[in-house]
Amino acid sequence: FTNYLRVIRDSFRGRSTPYMEAEDVTQKAIGLIEEEGIDEDNFYWVHYMDPHSPFMPPKETYGTWNSFSSRREAWKALENGDENIVDLYDECVLYMDRHLGKLIEFIQENFEQDEYEILITSDHGELFPGDGTDFTGHPEAIVQKLFEVPLFFTDEAVEKREFSTHSDIAPTVLDYFGIKITEKMNGKSLYSDRLKDYDFVQSFPMNGDDIEDDRKTTCEAAKVTAKGIQERISLDDPGSYEVEDQDLMSHAKRNGYSPD
Repeated sequence: FTNYLRVIRDSFRGRSTPYMEAEDVTQKAIGLIEEEGIDEDNFYWVHYMDPHSPFMPPKETYGTWNSFSSRREAWKALENGDENIVDLYDECVLYMDRHLGKLIEFIQENFEQDEYEILITSDHGELFPGDGTDFTGHPEAIVQKLFEVPLFFTDEAVEKREFSTHSDIAPTVLDYFGIKITEKMNGKSLYSDRLKDYDFVQSFPMNGDDIEDDRKTTCEAAKVTAKGIQERISLDDPGSYEVEDQDLMSHAKRNGYSPD
């Protein structure tokens, strides 16, 4: 309920989405770096939300590609899953890219090249009409496009690693700062010579039993490599898949799978 109130409040304020927009995020990030001092060794996590539903770009980039006659028509297209909403998404990405660029320019102007590393990634992908699925957005489902996200890193030797997952990010950051990586971490530092060649992805219905029945998705686990999904298993329907890969079977058992 409070989320709905926030959306209504923000619409009266003239904001296009319930999230802090990229321009404000960049300004706050720059202010924080200046406040804490550019001579300090710090780690900053700057989270941009613009390329996230609802995909309603601000006036700065709205209309660059989309041909909706009005913002009201654009909102209706988002609600109805119109195939042209990808244009709105692209305009959101364009807007974020501009202001992320301003943050990077600030860093380049205030630090020597060997004094910083920049890592850019995303927590998930998005599905749009025409992607060959019944979903739009980012449902709790194992679909290649949802977990195939970019990883950009200033250090080209790290960036060119063929395969990595989110669990590798924290160990990589710790390694960069010379901080000990604990054995409890599942990931591998991308500076390491011993990297994994596979990992697992898993899906669960969003918010457990609180979500409406018609939006529930199957609880699955899958083994993935640089080539994509290799094999999958259902966690709530034992026997629905014949699983040969023992690594995947072990992972599934650790997460509640019981073929008996």
